[in-house]
Amino acid sequence: MRKICFFTHSMNNSGGVARVLANVANMFSDSGDEVSIIVMDSCGESFFRINTNIKILTLNNGICNSIVGQFIGAIKTVYELRKRIKQMQPDVVFAFWTSRAIIAIIAGYKLGIPIVACEHTAYCRARKDANIIRYIVYRQAAAIVSLTNEDAVRYKKINPNTYVIPNEINDLEIRKHNNSNEKVILSVGRWSREKGYDLLIEAWNIIANKYNGWKLKIVGDKEDLEFVEEVNAKIRNYKIGHTIEVKDATLDIMDEYDKADIFVLSSRWEGLPMVLLEAMSRGVASVSFDCPTGPRDIITNEYNGFLVNANNVKMLSEKIELLIQNNELRKKIGVRANKEICEKYNREIIYAKWNEVLNQVV
Repeated sequence: MRKICFFTHSMNNSGGVARVLANVANMFSDSGDEVSIIVMDSCGESFFRINTNIKILTLNNGICNSIVGQFIGAIKTVYELRKRIKQMQPDVVFAFWTSRAIIAIIAGYKLGIPIVACEHTAYCRARKDANIIRYIVYRQAAAIVSLTNEDAVRYKKINPNTYVIPNEINDLEIRKHNNSNEKVILSVGRWSREKGYDLLIEAWNIIANKYNGWKLKIVGDKEDLEFVEEVNAKIRNYKIGHTIEVKDATLDIMDEYDKADIFVLSSRWEGLPMVLLEAMSRGVASVSFDCPTGPRDIITNEYNGFLVNANNVKMLSEKIELLIQNNELRKKIGVRANKEICEKYNREIIYAKWNEVLNQVV
């Protein structure tokens, strides 16, 4: 039995990192490995389902907003994590997210335990100082896992032991087409600027009152309250509140996809968007900004979905309108999307990729 440890900030949220980590941890656990997750916050719970034999261990170092406080907190986290790794003696540590991976690599220095840095956002989004630190520290990683081929090219310049592993989608099934007739245009993700809901509202405003009965539905936690108010101000200004429904994050997200006719990803940047993969896996015709990075790895434009120029509100609106007008096109796009996602992102394929990394570094 292999001992596998994961390290991240928190599992008690509905974000993509927590969802991906839960999926990967469950895959290893289902295969008979002993799995533990170390988190930086004080909550030992997971928003997403994890196997009952997976342990969540907390460092509980607290959070400080001052620069000095953050620096001291980082040193304390390195110390506590190093102590925990020495006690556990895992065969490998998979560290999720740039800052957590940097901490884990430093904490594991000369312990003889491989640390794998697992990236989950676009390479270009890191701050300049973080890029410099990442460039230095990631050279000491046993391996780097990138979500996309585009970013893997950059990571290989830092560390040649770089692997591309996309996100796994569970609950896959071949579907003839999405059967919804709810007239719902769905977007899923936390309310933060990177998700681009302000741009989505601008696009929706162009056509909101042209198609009776159609509504835009946004599902996600309100993380950035200032951004939430900015988006709500746009909705009030455009007077389109009656065409928009907002709902908090839910564990029954697949039900939301199944009730949707169209899915829209309006992000300014991504890693490899789980929500886009999930929507397409359910046969929902999808439109996405061609943002860095991820959507272009998933969507073949005009075949299994639509890619539009990043931040181009007018083009986004036009593709949404095209799908509203053409039910047969929605079905055709949805069928192709479902088939490709089932073939490329199923559990067996993704687990084999993670297992390959594990076998290479252990």
